[in-house]
Amino acid sequence: MISRIIFLTILLGSSFTLNATIIDFEGVVDDSGEILTMNYEEDGYKLTSSSSIGPVSGIIGAEASDLNTNGSAIFGWCSFCDELGNTISLERVDRGSFDFLSFDAANAFLGGGNGIVDITGFFSDGRILTASLNISNDWTTAFLNWTGLVQVDFQSPLFTLTPEVGPGLLFLPAIDNLVMASVPLPTSMALFGLGFILLSASRAKKSIINAKG
Repeated sequence: MISRIIFLTILLGSSFTLNATIIDFEGVVDDSGEILTMNYEEDGYKLTSSSSIGPVSGIIGAEASDLNTNGSAIFGWCSFCDELGNTISLERVDRGSFDFLSFDAANAFLGGGNGIVDITGFFSDGRILTASLNISNDWTTAFLNWTGLVQVDFQSPLFTLTPEVGPGLLFLPAIDNLVMASVPLPTSMALFGLGFILLSASRAKKSIINAKG
């Protein structure tokens, strides 16, 4: 009984721990390869493209020719291929809430222009927040620390920030190392677990007293 109490205590304690997940797109394609996809799943999360013309997004290998990777596999999408735009949506596969902590981003076209990635967060309480990140060929890490999300959208305008580059040309937004955390156990469930542990402890103590009697 005592061992069961210890186990339950450890289990309850672990429920409060944020389970960090890093989506890194590794092991999907060869280092020199690429794969186009409308949907991608990894570690309980999924990325979905809104493209109306078919797959214009996908995984790019670490050593893909003439592309700007960060030494590992990345996820990129064409920002100008679809005139209706192309939004990449991030969600949990089970539709649960999550926290979005940070991600890496850059222009995957070597020598391409600077551009923008707009990030929109949809929260479980109905709030919507938007942030914009200026990106270039230099990989950068954006720290958002958004909590209680149900969806995050990535989208790039159909133009670059470089005047000499035509609209959208030579701009391939890419992301990597998306760091998420699942939402911790609700307080009500935690209190229920704590009550169960205390009840078990009380019964264990009573059993010990009766045994001594």
